[in-house]
Parts: sequence; structure tokens; C-alpha cells
Amino acid sequence: MKSTGLPEVCGIQSILYGAEKTTDRVYVYLHGAGEFGQGAEGQYQYPGFATMLRDGNLSLKQPLIIACCMAGTHWLPDALKSYLDEVSAHLGHAQIDLIGYSRGGEGIYTLLSHIRNPDLRTATIINSEIPPMVLPHPTVPLHVIHASQDQFTSLASVKAFVESHTDSNIKFTEWEGDHFSIEAIARSGVWKDWLELPK
Repeated sequence: MKSTGLPEVCGIQSILYGAEKTTDRVYVYLHGAGEFGQGAEGQYQYPGFATMLRDGNLSLKQPLIIACCMAGTHWLPDALKSYLDEVSAHLGHAQIDLIGYSRGGEGIYTLLSHIRNPDLRTATIINSEIPPMVLPHPTVPLHVIHASQDQFTSLASVKAFVESHTDSNIKFTEWEGDHFSIEAIARSGVWKDWLELPK
């Protein structure tokens, strides 16, 4: 699938796939720890969303942006909020479905903890540790996907977190695999099937 670049914003580069699709929604994907500072090229060093899109193995109903953080080792909430606002404006004020894998998922938790009403349609967190902070009840629909054999964060701790937010709009999916099963999760479509919500 053909990709295009977008202007760098707040130290975050972008790879845009599916730019030809006419929709008012866009996926934005936040990578894990291994891709910080690697730029666009570095997003293809491990199997996952970027490699599957490049190779034409992932079908999309709306554009998807791979966000590439060029500094540090964590997604910072203020920079991330500014980046997402710019991405939305650049694409005609598109609604954002935010996806984060591992360290990217931590970035989403942090964003939701620091900014009470981020302008998101949905958020999906895949195989991520839950940061040591109190997360307010999410104001956007949240889908937590976690591998049963994750080597870094136990399934039990993630289930406990989800169960402690029973009054929030949180969906939980247990995935049979380990922490690095991101390619299989991407291929399955489980991360996007729940996003086909009515406007």
C-alpha cells in the first residue's frame, strides 16, 4: 500500500496510509519502545502495523497514520495532544481512533489521565503496562486487548484494572499469544472491528 509523509509536529513524524479514502475518521497508531527516535524507516524493523500496511496485508476503511516519536522514550501527553490536534486539522478535522501498542498504550493511558476530555472518537490499547497513576474514568470508548502470555504485564493485573472500571465504557479482549503478537493482532482485525460504530 502506498504511503505519504505529513509535516513533523512536536517532534513526531507521520506515515500516512490510505490517504485516498474519503472519510471523516482516521486511525493513529502509537508504536512501542523499540521505535523511539527511529523515524519513518525504523517503523519497519519489527513485524506489525507498518510492515503489514507496506506489504498490502491490511485492509482499511479509513486512513491510518503511523506516528513516529523522534525523541525520548515515552509518549508525552502535552506533545501528543498537540500532535493529534494537528493531524485532525490536517485531515479536515477528522475524528481520531487512537491505537497504542506496548509503550504506545502507556501513552494513551497517560493522555487520558492528564487530559480529561481529549478529542478522540475511540482508543485501543494493546499489550500495555498500566502506568502507576490513577486513571479517571475514560471519557472515550476504550478497548483493552491483552495477550494471555504477555511476558511483561500479567493478564490478571490488566483484568483487575478493567474490572475496577465497570461503570466506564471499556471493552476487554483476551488474546491468545505473547507480548510480541502485535502482527497477529493487527492481521486479525480485532482492534478495528469494534470501531465500526455508528456516527
